[in-house]
Amino acid sequence: MRTDNQLVERLRIQGEITITDVRIIWCASLVLAVVGVVGAFRILEQSPSVYELHIFFHQFIMHDLSGSLLCGFLLILAMLPLRRSLLPVWVLDFLDERRWAVAAVLTGLLAVGTLTVYHNHPLSMDEFAQLFQAKIFAAGRIWAEYPPELLDRLLPFTHGFFTPSRLTGHVISDYWPGYSLIQTPFVLIGAPWLLNPLLGAGTILLIRHIAAKLYPDTNAPSWAMLFTLASPAFIVNCISYYSLPAQLFLNLLCTVLVLDLGPRRLVAAGFVGSLALLQKNPVPHLFYALPWIVWITARRGGWRSLIWLAIGYFPLSLILGFGWAALRFNFSTQGPAADKTIYGEPWRLLSIFSINDFLSVATWRGIAFLKLTMWAVPGLIVLAVIGARRRWRDARIRVLAISALLTFFGYFLFKVTQGHGWGYRHFHGAWGTLPLLVCGLMAVKKADESKEFTPLARTAGTLAVLSFVLLNGLRLYQVDAFIDRHLGQIPPFDPDRVQV
Repeated sequence: MRTDNQLVERLRIQGEITITDVRIIWCASLVLAVVGVVGAFRILEQSPSVYELHIFFHQFIMHDLSGSLLCGFLLILAMLPLRRSLLPVWVLDFLDERRWAVAAVLTGLLAVGTLTVYHNHPLSMDEFAQLFQAKIFAAGRIWAEYPPELLDRLLPFTHGFFTPSRLTGHVISDYWPGYSLIQTPFVLIGAPWLLNPLLGAGTILLIRHIAAKLYPDTNAPSWAMLFTLASPAFIVNCISYYSLPAQLFLNLLCTVLVLDLGPRRLVAAGFVGSLALLQKNPVPHLFYALPWIVWITARRGGWRSLIWLAIGYFPLSLILGFGWAALRFNFSTQGPAADKTIYGEPWRLLSIFSINDFLSVATWRGIAFLKLTMWAVPGLIVLAVIGARRRWRDARIRVLAISALLTFFGYFLFKVTQGHGWGYRHFHGAWGTLPLLVCGLMAVKKADESKEFTPLARTAGTLAVLSFVLLNGLRLYQVDAFIDRHLGQIPPFDPDRVQV
């Protein structure tokens, strides 16, 4: 207790962060340190070389441990008794008043990042499989066609990425087609690299809009935009070919529509939600949307609202969702009987649910939580917890917090790592909850806004600036180096001789 009191006194932030908040910070730091050390030792025991590790563990060792050192350094630097914040006061006004210009500039910078840092390359199989399907749609077809006898050579492994028909040679992506459909117009104009930068700019505007609704007449929208721009998980995924920016954008757009209940907005929210369900798979939107559906139902006239919401959800979900599932099942049951054991089991998705090896799952999720913290503004997760606790009486804040918790803990049901990914990509659909929960701590009424920050805002602003420059810089360097090394392994193509 004495140490906590001394810390609070030293930080001079009484009335903003309490003794309980400081204990949360201490406990969170201790848990993260223990999980990180134990996780690193367990991983290194699996293989003598980091290049022989599974990609999830390889990235944790090669990228995230160095990132954690930088995060720790930034936290120490920001907690020094600085008289001034590295964040000028006018930046907050600029972000809000010039938000459309900020979104336009962000689109351009992210597009340049896709073409240079990301080498305009769908790196992982998750990225490639969905772009593959988008190119099929752009050609006016539903599936690709290959000679059946060549499928084993053209698709040496398919489970989880492609669904082939061994009888006809037809091939489709194993993922649900929502993101590929959004990509299709961009493929037609020859610029699939432009989609995620545009979604990133739209996400910034949506986060700003939601913050303005949750904390009216305050500078919370500017803080929410700042924390988002300063977080590498947002920036890097927006220059990738992952469907994560679309998942985040659609979830936030659905939130915007349900904040003001009305028949038209609920039908629109349902339609947007159905498109979110049809991204990579339905799970991320299901976890995010379920608390909002319960909130809508619990309000006066909730059952009527639920009917309007269902009217929006069902058409696209039934036609495209179940239609795609039926097509995949039809493909998977064609061909040799040996293939049916892999592709033909209608309940095979249930096989990924497991609680038998909880220790492994807990280790994976512990590492995932570390990745979540290290790919955001340092301290953002802890501040989000404090922000949610402070404003828990607001039902909308409760629903945001529960959506985040359900998304994170829901994946304990799945005995899978995320594989490759920048940050914790399974959580990305709910990532927008973090800056929205934090900005309420920093928000002050515009009428009462002074020319000086409070101590807490001064520290948070300094962290955001340092993260925007240094942490984003480190992550972009790591991404560029990783993809450059990957592409360097591809042998040169010689058109004058036969090559495989």
